[in-house]
Amino acid sequence: MTDEIEKEEVPDASSGEAAAEETAPVAVRRRSQSPSTPFDYPFVFPALLFALMLWFGWDGWMNPKTKSVMFNRIMFGIFAVCCVWTASVDWRVMKKMKAKKEAESESASETDSQD
Repeated sequence: MTDEIEKEEVPDASSGEAAAEETAPVAVRRRSQSPSTPFDYPFVFPALLFALMLWFGWDGWMNPKTKSVMFNRIMFGIFAVCCVWTASVDWRVMKKMKAKKEAESESASETDSQD
């Protein structure tokens, strides 16, 4: 499947708006389709960061037998910040995608009502 995408030639963009969508990079066109792997879904990366944050938090504050308590506490803070940041980015991206889909559905319904 990836071989087909890499060999795909991009048509000339001189024919207007329809050609602009065809000339969009493969990565951009692929985002509008359904995710191909579990890691392409939103909030997967923040969930993994959250799991690691919990692990470092447990070892840093709840497990007194750990030798590297300070390391775990520092990593807990780093993963907490990264988790919040990636979750907020994914949230904004999802809101933009939802607004775009609503705008496309409204424009499609307007064109259907005009016909």
